[in-house]
Amino acid sequence: MVSDIRRANGACGQLPFSWVLIDDGWQSVDKYDGFGRLRDICANTEKFPGQLRQTVESLSKLGVGRVGVWHTLWGYWGGIDPTGPLAGQYTLVKCHRAWSPVVKGESDVWLISSKSVHRFYDDFYSWLSEQGVTFVKVDYQAAFESLDSYADKPSDESRASIADMHTAHYDAMEQAALRHFGAGSIIYCMAQSPHLISRTLRRQQLVADNAATEHALFRNSDDYFPDVAASHSWHIYCNLANTVWSRCLDKVFVIDWDMFQPGRAESRIHAAARMVSGGPVYMTGRAADFAVTSTYNMGGSNSVIPHFPPLIDRDCLFADMSKVPAILASTIA
Repeated sequence: MVSDIRRANGACGQLPFSWVLIDDGWQSVDKYDGFGRLRDICANTEKFPGQLRQTVESLSKLGVGRVGVWHTLWGYWGGIDPTGPLAGQYTLVKCHRAWSPVVKGESDVWLISSKSVHRFYDDFYSWLSEQGVTFVKVDYQAAFESLDSYADKPSDESRASIADMHTAHYDAMEQAALRHFGAGSIIYCMAQSPHLISRTLRRQQLVADNAATEHALFRNSDDYFPDVAASHSWHIYCNLANTVWSRCLDKVFVIDWDMFQPGRAESRIHAAARMVSGGPVYMTGRAADFAVTSTYNMGGSNSVIPHFPPLIDRDCLFADMSKVPAILASTIA
């Protein structure tokens, strides 16, 4: 990974990387898929023999200012391994996950209990901070809505317990991130759930009078799928349509249209869309893909870079603009 970043940094010319995110694949899990379970908070020793510290230090020498890591709100997609080291350190609760489009299957999952989750996140983020990590991308946040039973309790009791555990996980994660990484250190992903949105609206008034509040990032759409040709126009249209409501969370969040991969036929339109999104511009891919980014006019003297999400034209709002022969229009505020 570090050698790829080194080659990409050189290929980009005047576009140095200010931060790098280590995505899914770094953790100690029993398997890397939608049913995989977290065994320990440390990195996979085969992939990271020097743990994350060695990688962070190598990236820092290349001029990378911040390094973050990915994980899910449960720890990993399938929760916690009940036979692994974490099971002996924290109290786990057995739940049942119903079928969902994300993992396309049902399963039992073991999750950190509400009583233990604050200690878990404090330990987890304390270790990450010691490794030099300064931010996190927390994925699969709406997954609690796929649970249909909690510790074999009756359905009404299960729903209440699941909601309480969802809140406890959010409280623990956010408090630990603020303590160990500072404000604005979380990327919220797969988080478009009523639970988070209502929680955010309640928080907005608390920060309304604090101009110095540093915002977190909030993913505004489904994932970017580089190899699904039909997804690109939909991805941009969906992001633009979602800003009708997501821009109302602006006291707490900066809206994030997700990464994109340079060097592809559709990359320029993704780059242009990110530039007017009011949010960050970040990319993924191999080193060779980044050679073309030096030709993008991203922030030149004639560029208009808004600091607030655009507002979709009302004539485009109630039609799937990814499927009609018309111009997708918006206003930059």
